[in-house]
Amino acid sequence: MEARLRLALGLTLALATLLVASPAAGWSCAQRNPREAPTEALQGKWKVVEGVIEAESIFGIRFRVERTYAAEVARTITLPGQANANRVGQPWTFYVQRNPIAYGYTDCGGSHPGLLTPEERSVLGPGLDPRPDEQGFGPLGNSVAVGAVLAALMILIGRRNRRHPPPAPAGAHP
Repeated sequence: MEARLRLALGLTLALATLLVASPAAGWSCAQRNPREAPTEALQGKWKVVEGVIEAESIFGIRFRVERTYAAEVARTITLPGQANANRVGQPWTFYVQRNPIAYGYTDCGGSHPGLLTPEERSVLGPGLDPRPDEQGFGPLGNSVAVGAVLAALMILIGRRNRRHPPPAPAGAHP
């Protein structure tokens, strides 16, 4: 029993260390030369987006993409960030990488307030319009998913009623 307790405690400490160290590691990085960032983006290391910060919270930044460079990106993306209402409504350029949950970006050279600089624009070219936002499974997929959930609920409710006969009317003998 004591070995299991030690194992559980060790796993808990390891998980806590990972959770605490990961955000700190994201904020500490080696500074890059911002002039090299557009070239790195063309090599596939980054996706470059310019647009406006729509909202910020402790959960991140909602960013409306107006132009995308070096890759296609949806019209609205979520970026990690800290609540700083002073940046809402301001144009920004972010160098982002896709991760399983959202996009990550770096402040270690590249991302900056404002639109692309003339130097960046000369390297990245005219860019592309962003893709339309993708919500869940798309319009048709969301309708199919809702229909499937409703059908499953109807089947479950129907099966439950067959197992239990309706109650006898008042005054009736069993």
